[in-house]
Amino acid sequence: MASNVFPNDDIFSSLRSCAERFPGTCINNSSNGISTSYTQLIQNIVATRKSIRDALPASHFDNRGQLLDKSIWIGLQAPLSEDFVVGCLAILSVGGAVMPIAIGILQEEVDHFLEQTKCALLLTPSKSATKGHQIREPTPEKAHRHIQSVAITCSHADQCADDRAHLQIDETLKIPSNRPGLILFTSGTTGPPKGAVLPRHALHPRESCTEANRRVHLSDRMVHWIGGVICTLPPLLEGHIIQVLKPGSSAEEYWELIKQQRVTKVVWGPMALAKLKQYYDDNFKDLTSTEIEPYVSGARAIQEMCIGSAMPTASLQKFWESLVDAPLVMRYASTESGGLISTLSKVIPSKPSIGRPLPGVDMKLSEGKNGEILIKGPRVMLYYLNNEKATKAAFDDKGYFRTGDLAHMEGDEFIFEGRASSDFVQVYAYRVPVIPVENGLLNLPYVAEAVIVAVPDSACANQLGALLRLRQGDNQLSLSQLRADLANSLPAYTLPTKLRILHEGETVPRTATGKVNKKDALATYFIGSAAKNVETCAPHTKGQNEPTKAWDWAGLQ
Repeated sequence: MASNVFPNDDIFSSLRSCAERFPGTCINNSSNGISTSYTQLIQNIVATRKSIRDALPASHFDNRGQLLDKSIWIGLQAPLSEDFVVGCLAILSVGGAVMPIAIGILQEEVDHFLEQTKCALLLTPSKSATKGHQIREPTPEKAHRHIQSVAITCSHADQCADDRAHLQIDETLKIPSNRPGLILFTSGTTGPPKGAVLPRHALHPRESCTEANRRVHLSDRMVHWIGGVICTLPPLLEGHIIQVLKPGSSAEEYWELIKQQRVTKVVWGPMALAKLKQYYDDNFKDLTSTEIEPYVSGARAIQEMCIGSAMPTASLQKFWESLVDAPLVMRYASTESGGLISTLSKVIPSKPSIGRPLPGVDMKLSEGKNGEILIKGPRVMLYYLNNEKATKAAFDDKGYFRTGDLAHMEGDEFIFEGRASSDFVQVYAYRVPVIPVENGLLNLPYVAEAVIVAVPDSACANQLGALLRLRQGDNQLSLSQLRADLANSLPAYTLPTKLRILHEGETVPRTATGKVNKKDALATYFIGSAAKNVETCAPHTKGQNEPTKAWDWAGLQ
């Protein structure tokens, strides 16, 4: 097969179309200052694909140069960069499935992922591209077969002006869209994570852009996570420009990028929005109008601001919508769903709506008007690798994926209620929803960061523990004052009964994807020897703590 002939599927037909329509830059990388065109991407994909075919035995391929089912998995350990994009597309071009591996993880974790997939090849960037990143090689004695490492080709020279000469589509070479294309190991707090196998369709572009609606998408998430992959590959294949910013960059680096008017579309969670707002409040308030104007103009250049993972507070929404002059768009997504499930065109913090499902997504609730969110669609996970029991439990008897999220219907909108397993805390007979309590805390003017954890208590099942970071200048807060301030907006049965204030140098534990690790937060700040720094009150005492308004105790006595 000719080296520049590619499969006839939406991934590569879209890549060819983008190269023809947009001859300039398609990736800007803030980390290394390198800009990449579709021409260069295609040249590097062709070269890397040749390296893959040269490295693997002929017995791994069919007579058309496509990987056999038994040899489908190829590891990819590269930072968020043009190298990652080239590696992904080279793997997909030979019918392979991409297994992104995080930079800097433990050796035993690398070995576990490689052994789970039985992959025989690991793609890594060139040494110059990995400067400052720790790449782990497989441990020979741990791997049950020989695993080769192959360097990704990532030249930035334009060798030919004709993009089409580098990418020809074989109309007869079709790869099923439901063939495995990506595996993501879902983050767990203990033990090895499950490998969610997603179809190639999860990486397909949704809708090609035009010159008029072409955006500069900010890609700033880790690429071994669904948000990192989906915010990079599909938009690139639609024709949008990708602006890369190293995951974990400081608020100052984000604001510098905004100041330069380098992005027009962002997808952030409330944590990122709050971090940038805090930096703005702390560092820009004393600037003159002339000094602050570049930052404001940069923010107004953002044409689409999307939010996911949680609902923002009212104050956070007000700040960003007034600064950006565009509504916050809610995006509901998950790893197993293959990314985006539903959207809402304008966030309303008091109404935690996740909107309506996207075209092609069949979304319903287990009990009709309420219950667990169930979904079907061409991008949804195929199975958990080597885990038939978990796979069976993940789908209902009609083939709908069980998200584990709870919601109810208001009209045609899905109103999010939380995770069935973690967003409710049992206190006596009450099932306390965590999200409204955390939002209530964040709406207090002196609270910068808030987490609610379930603190075990044999007398009442659990107590609500509030882990707070106060804003600069606010260093005194009692539990009684906190409860009094919250009582105006929350029922009494949802008020925290334990308080731990974070001091300088202390942080909220988080997973690799930035989610709060509540198990670690509990162990670090509330139990054992840490309990001495926690202020406590009884969860329910007669007298002054009696409910003062209807439904304060959820109708339970």
